[in-house]
Amino acid sequence: MDHSARITAFTGLVGPPPGPAPAVDWAAVEGRLGTPLPGDYKALVSAYGAAEIGGPGAAIRLHPPCVSTDGRFEYAAWIVETHRHSAIRPGMFTARRRSFLPEEGGLLAFATTRSGDHLFWNTGESDDPDEWPVTLMTTNVAVGVSEPWVDYELPFLELVFTLLRTGVPHPGEPGGLLGPLSPQIRIWPPPAGAAPWSPPPEGTAVDARQHAALTEGSGLDAVTALVPPPLEPYLGEGTWEQVFERLGTRLPPDFVSLAERYGAGNWSWWLDMSAPLSLDRPRETGARGHRRRHA
Repeated sequence: MDHSARITAFTGLVGPPPGPAPAVDWAAVEGRLGTPLPGDYKALVSAYGAAEIGGPGAAIRLHPPCVSTDGRFEYAAWIVETHRHSAIRPGMFTARRRSFLPEEGGLLAFATTRSGDHLFWNTGESDDPDEWPVTLMTTNVAVGVSEPWVDYELPFLELVFTLLRTGVPHPGEPGGLLGPLSPQIRIWPPPAGAAPWSPPPEGTAVDARQHAALTEGSGLDAVTALVPPPLEPYLGEGTWEQVFERLGTRLPPDFVSLAERYGAGNWSWWLDMSAPLSLDRPRETGARGHRRRHA
């Protein structure tokens, strides 16, 4: 199917690509995944790359096959981690279970929202990838209040157009709606300037550096390899000396080092780290919003 007219319509809404997109060997990607991918997605990614669609309030971020120059994003590792996390996390809210590729007919991750929710294709709904509807898994729903899974009866690019024009239902967003998104586009960090992705050899660790950190590493170096720290960690407006004076004691050096690298945030929804240098608001999670760390 020729998707050029629909990509032209998308460009008419958000503007031209903000920069060059890394080349993608789609045959290699699809061979590694064990399935063809939707043609409209391949056409959009080939033109726009790791696009963030939307504005400061809400956006979706495409996670295409690429490798960031700083090692913070690697396509295959992201797929594995997202599927693992999404198989575990919803169990805190619902008894409903979903399957994921490589299981036949499973969900396949391709994007996130700015607030950290995951977007998947439901590959079991059709033999034609262009007809795969999109499913969302939200992590913003209060425990026991709502169903974290939302099944949209829309394939990829139709969902994108709907997000831009009217928005779609989303139980974790204010007003229960994601969108309408601002018609803006940029390449989101860290994939900005990313290199092309090549499938790792069969039988090897998806990310050799992370595998080594998990099996052999220790200390902060191992932690940062497993959980890349934020580009701009938020610590608060005070100083460590002010904190020590208020506490009446100094803090362990390894805690200080960890806090300086990661700032405020939440580690896999079990360890909540307040901004360590926020002297007046001890529960502050930072001006840039709540951060999640998937350890």
